[in-house]
Amino acid sequence: MCLVAAVILVGAHSETMRLQASALLAEDAIKKIQEHLATILDIDSLRLVEREHALHQPPRRRWMHPVSERVLVSVGVLVSLGGAVYTWVATP
Repeated sequence: MCLVAAVILVGAHSETMRLQASALLAEDAIKKIQEHLATILDIDSLRLVEREHALHQPPRRRWMHPVSERVLVSVGVLVSLGGAVYTWVATP
């Protein structure tokens, strides 16, 4: 079961990275479309890309940086593999 958890964790991380890369490719085009619509309709809340960047500015203090998702995935995989090895060795 632990091996399945490790595979699922790596698969989910890979899919997340793929989707994030796709979103970054489309960001400039979406920003231009949102700017055009917001200007024509006179609705500032349509500028979602700008709002997203404003919300996710890096923290000011170094100790406030979040743990990297790669570190979390690596720890999760190691814990899953460790659990699998322990189960394989400890159970007769």
